[in-house]
Amino acid sequence: MNQATVTRFPGVQRRADCGVYQFGLRAPKDLLAHFPGGWATRVALKTSDLKKANAKAKALHAEWSARFEALRTGKPRPIDMPDLRRRLFAQWERAITRLDDTYSRVPGKDRETRAHGLQCQIDELRQCLTEGVLPEWLEDGAKKYGDATAPEIVTEYGGHQLMLFEVMHEALTDERRTFPLRVQHTQQRCDLMGLSAAPAPHAIQHPQALQQPATPATPTVSESCGLHPVNI
Repeated sequence: MNQATVTRFPGVQRRADCGVYQFGLRAPKDLLAHFPGGWATRVALKTSDLKKANAKAKALHAEWSARFEALRTGKPRPIDMPDLRRRLFAQWERAITRLDDTYSRVPGKDRETRAHGLQCQIDELRQCLTEGVLPEWLEDGAKKYGDATAPEIVTEYGGHQLMLFEVMHEALTDERRTFPLRVQHTQQRCDLMGLSAAPAPHAIQHPQALQQPATPATPTVSESCGLHPVNI
C-alpha cells in the first residue's frame, strides 16, 4: 500500500529532517496536574514506515489510556503478564547480543573490579527479592514496566535483572568461555515465553544442560532463580 494513501493515527508526525515518525499525546485536561508540561508522552517511533508507525502509536495510545484511567480512579492498572514477559525477553536478547563485545574489551584488572561490583549487586538483589522488594537502585528501571512495588513487577523484573547480572558476572570471570549460566538462563527465559531456545551467542552447550529433561514453564522468573519472596 502506498504510504500516501495511509491515514496517520492521531498524534503521529513525521520528522522533516530524517523521515522518522514520532508520536505525541497530550494529557487530558482533568489530569494536567500530573503533567506540568502538558504532554503525557512524546516519543520517536523509530520507523519511517507509516503503517508500522500507526501500529506502534495505537499501542501507545491504549497503554496511556489505561494509565489515565488508573490516575483517575487511584487504582493501579492491571499488569499484562504476557506483555511484560515479552518486553523483558526482548531486553534480554538485546543484552545477550552485546555481552561479549562489551566485556571482551575490559582489561584484566578492571575485570576483577567490575566482577566484584556485580557480585555485590547480585547479593543485595537476591536478598531483596527474598524479602519481596526491589533495591532502590532498580526502582526507576522497574517503573518502565509498571508499579515498582507490585508483586508481579518485583518477581518478574527483579528476577530478570538478577539473571542478567549473573551472566554479566560470568562473562567477566568464566575463563573457559563455556558460559553455562548464560545457556541455562536463556533457556529459562525461553521456557517462560514458551519458545525453543537457540544456543546463546558464543556459548557452548554444557553436556549436563543438554541431558536435563524439559521442565514446564515456571510461574515467575524469581522462582527460576530459586527465590521465593515472602508475602507475594
